[in-house]
Formats: sequence, structure tokens, C-alpha cells
Amino acid sequence: MDYSFGFWFFATLAAIAVGLGKGGLPVVAALAVPSLSLYMSPIAAAGLLLPVYIVSDAFALIAYRRDFNRQVLEIAAIGMTLGVAIGSVTAHLIIEWLITVLIGLMGGLFALRMLTQRGDPAKKPIHTGRGLFWTTIAGFTSFISHNGGPPWQIFTLPLKLQKSVFVGTSVIAFSYCNAIKLIPYIWLGQVNMQSSFVSLFLILPAALAVYLGVFWVKKILEALFFKFVTWALMIISIKLIWDGLMDMANNEKIRVMAVSAVGELTNEVERAIAATGGENKAEIALKLKNGLAQYKNDPLAQIEILQQVGSELK
Repeated sequence: MDYSFGFWFFATLAAIAVGLGKGGLPVVAALAVPSLSLYMSPIAAAGLLLPVYIVSDAFALIAYRRDFNRQVLEIAAIGMTLGVAIGSVTAHLIIEWLITVLIGLMGGLFALRMLTQRGDPAKKPIHTGRGLFWTTIAGFTSFISHNGGPPWQIFTLPLKLQKSVFVGTSVIAFSYCNAIKLIPYIWLGQVNMQSSFVSLFLILPAALAVYLGVFWVKKILEALFFKFVTWALMIISIKLIWDGLMDMANNEKIRVMAVSAVGELTNEVERAIAATGGENKAEIALKLKNGLAQYKNDPLAQIEILQQVGSELK
């Protein structure tokens, strides 16, 4: 892991962003993982920041322990548990850029509708089915990249909760979500002793930022606060769409390079097989043919097959 000044600067910035977000400023928290992603993969950054999120949750729970909506939390507990469970068993199958773009589109369209409505929209009742749907998506996307905010806000903003209740309910819900993510993160190797050592140093700036966020939330007028939250949702959603499209473009570049490499390696291995005089020549050729056919849509897997066959010929 890179322990340069730049790494610690952006890691501290990410921790402060986490704390401010837990204090009630949603748009700031979205900067956390992207900041650290300058020095490591987004998945590794999410794993490193999870302990910081959990400790920040503890401080935020103290600040908002009396402000919550019980019915919303009961729905969130079920939905987020289901979402985290789905994320933990499908992590190796997920096309992350596609999920990121879809969440950005959903959040952006919802925010656009909220911002363009005339007058003050009516308060909506708490609907269990709708709540379970959006909190399951929130748990799933929170597990994948700590981006559970957009689906959560799609569910909770129309409920017209009081400012303190909205923030407190969000804090408690995501505190629970982060806690249940810890075990699968450890199981998948995203949290380890090395990352925990770094996380330990990031706890102090994150904790101080929580109380700074709480202070600012108390100073903002309620109507202005929810307008800020809606605009924050729009900004975050646009960023998610952009990040997802950039990841897609990068993945396509890698795929094209891998396809080209497969063609060159295949020619080299086939020439090596033709030149060998071993008794298992036909067996190796069949293994190569079947392996390439099995992973015809996965050039990186094909490269592994070619490397394995090439090692057998040496």
C-alpha cells in the first residue's frame, strides 16, 4: 500500500467527507471513495473506509439517538439485510459500472422530478412494499460501493419527515447497514489488518467531522435543507452516471487489448503444440480448443488458459 503524503492527504480528506456525511451533509460523503480511488481500486477504498464509516456511525448515533421514524427503520432493517445478502453472494458476478449507471439514472430522474414539481408536493404515506424495494437496492449498492444514498432518498424524501427525523433515521439505518456489511467484507478479504491499521488513524478526523456536520445541519433552515438534499441527490447521481460510463470505457479498452493478446498468444501456443513431439500433443490441443470455446466471451480467462497450456509445453 502507498503510504506517501498524497495518500494520507486524500485518505484524511475521505475520512472527513465520511464524518460530514454522517453528520447529515449527504453530498459531501460521496467524495470519500472517489478521493481514495486515486491511490487504490474503488473496492479496496470501500473496504478501507468501512471501519471509518462504522466508528463515524457510533458518533452520529449519539447525536441523533432521539430523532427517528420507527416504521421506516423496521422496513429498512429487512430491506437492507436482504440487499447486503444479495451483494455478498453476487459480488463476483456484478458488472459494477452498469449498477453504478442505473443507480445514477434512477436518482437523477427522481431528483429532477422533485426539483421541477410546482408548489409543495403532498406528503406520501409510508408504503411497505415500496420501502422494501428501495431499501433492498440501498443495501445492495451500499455493499458494492457505499452508494446507498440515492435509492434511500427516493424512498424517504417523499415522506416529508422533519429534518432531524430524516437525518436521524438515515443515520440509524445506514449504521445498521454498515455493521452487517462487516462480516461479508472480511469474508471477501476487503477488510484486513493492513487496511485496519490505516483506518485507525482516520477515525479521529472522521469523528470530529461528524459533529461539524451536525452543527451545520442544525443551522440550516428545514426547507432549505431538503432543497439541498435534493440537489445533492442530483449531483451525486450525475457523478455516478459519469463514473459508470468512464469505467465502461476503460473496461472496453482492456477487453480490446485482451482480445488482441488472445489472438497473438493463440498463434504462439498453436505453433508450440505443432512443434512438440510428445505423446500428449493431441490432448493438449483439445484442452486448448475446449478452454478457448468455454470462455469465448471472456478474453482474460482465455489468456489464463493459454498461459496454462503454454506452461505444460515447457
